[in-house]
Amino acid sequence: MRYRTGKQWFGSLLLLIAGIGLLLVNIGVISLEIKEVFVVLLPAIIALYGLKKLLDALLQKSSGSLLVGLFALCYGGLILCSHWDLIDFGWEDWWKLWPILIVSIAFNGIFQKKKVKISFETDYPFVKDKDESSFGKKKNMSMIGDMKFQKANWPLEPMDMFNAVGDYYFDFGKAYIPEKTTPLNVKGWVGDVKMIIPEDLPVKIYTKVKIGDIRLFEQTSDGMKAELFYESPDYEEAVKRLQLTVELGVGSIRIVRV
Repeated sequence: MRYRTGKQWFGSLLLLIAGIGLLLVNIGVISLEIKEVFVVLLPAIIALYGLKKLLDALLQKSSGSLLVGLFALCYGGLILCSHWDLIDFGWEDWWKLWPILIVSIAFNGIFQKKKVKISFETDYPFVKDKDESSFGKKKNMSMIGDMKFQKANWPLEPMDMFNAVGDYYFDFGKAYIPEKTTPLNVKGWVGDVKMIIPEDLPVKIYTKVKIGDIRLFEQTSDGMKAELFYESPDYEEAVKRLQLTVELGVGSIRIVRV
């Protein structure tokens, strides 16, 4: 079950209106002038989302939110400026914003405590395990908004989840977890992921961020193409176990034990 916030409903409604409007423009029902409103709507939403995340980062001193906020604000803002012929910047030019990572790392060095990195080697064999990762999973997709799973006894089930711009929050301590292997794939373009996992729940976790930072229990990784892997010692023998794959384009992943 997916729990939506007011922001997610609002963002989805804006996208629905924009899509219908562009469709009506293309088939000639609406005059061409109105098209300008919808052409700037999506980058404006992305820029506003980035501004909100940036303010959150400055108030909470969160490096992950700062990176997401700066990227979204600059990306949406530059596309708007390009639309008004102020600069030349297209949707496909997102990679040119990589220097934002340097700003985030500097912020991290100033405000965050020193982190200890743990090196390891693994080929992440379970990522391609179709028997556990693909069979019988529900697919959930959203464009803009937050997804939260934190109500008491929310049912954990196999899922493929995608959110273009927005945050994920999972509290597995409040979930009803079945006695089987439950695979969960979480993906997104821009956003943060936070997960709370009970100490007694065996897990196998693979995380990856193209630009951003990861904290997986005591392990940390940041920068370009950051990735981490963890498997509980008793995972293979456990009856009730969780298999997680978390992948982001730009953002921050936090997975902690309670």
